Amino acid sequence: MKKASPFWALQKSEPNVDQIIRDYIEVYEAFFEQRHLIPAENFCEVAFGELERDPIGQMQRIYDNLSLPEFDYIEPKLSEYVQSIDGYSKNSFPDLPSEIRERLAHEWSRCFEEWQYPN
Repeated sequence: MKKASPFWALQKSEPNVDQIIRDYIEVYEAFFEQRHLIPAENFCEVAFGELERDPIGQMQRIYDNLSLPEFDYIEPKLSEYVQSIDGYSKNSFPDLPSEIRERLAHEWSRCFEEWQYPN
């Protein structure tokens, strides 16, 4: 939010934690309620951790699940890209305060359960 909001906001302001939590709940409750409307052949969920651990294998799985053509064509380019980012270090952020972590575990519990996140 801190990075994106300046592009659409008319004034500078600190992100509103309550609003962020509510927006997340609203978006994902709608997703969970409507997910069944997405035809299976058009939907493939990917855990970010799995994508990090096995980017080529996960992309192969996505191509297979969505019946996308020509993975053999894209695989060398994808492998080249994955090799080019070898050694990349993700950003690090301080831990959230415990009261926020507890609140998120409670208010976002459905997401935690759906995607088997530890709370």
